[in-house]
Amino acid sequence: MEEEQGFFLLEVIVMGILLAAVSGVFLVGMRSEELRQHNENQFSALFLVREQLSRQTAVCRAGGVGREGESVPLEETQVRNGKVFHLSSQVKNIDGLPAMREIHIRAEWQEKEKQQQLVLRRRVWLHD
Repeated sequence: MEEEQGFFLLEVIVMGILLAAVSGVFLVGMRSEELRQHNENQFSALFLVREQLSRQTAVCRAGGVGREGESVPLEETQVRNGKVFHLSSQVKNIDGLPAMREIHIRAEWQEKEKQQQLVLRRRVWLHD
C-alpha cells in the first residue's frame, strides 16, 4: 500500500511538470503571435507613410506648395491586413530657407487598445 501512495505522488508531480511545460509553450506561442502582428502593423504603416511621403514630395516639387499649409490636404484612412490606418500630413516652412519645406507624414492605428503611431519627415527643395 505504501508503494502505491508513493507511485501516485510521483504521477501527480510528473503531471504538474508536464502541465507547466505545456502552458509555458502556449504562452510563448501567444507572445510570438503578438510580436508578429505588431511587426506586421509597423511594416504596413511604414509602407503607407513612405508612399504618402513620395506623393507629397512630388506635389511640393511640382509647385503645389507655396506658403505653409498650401499643400493638397491629406487626411486619409486605409485598411491593410485588416488594420485601419489613419494618415495625415503637414507641410512646414523652414526659417531662412524660403525654397525649402519640411513634410511630416503620420500614420496612426489601434493595437490592443493602445494607440500606435509612426511619423516620417523629409525636407524638400521647391526649385531645382
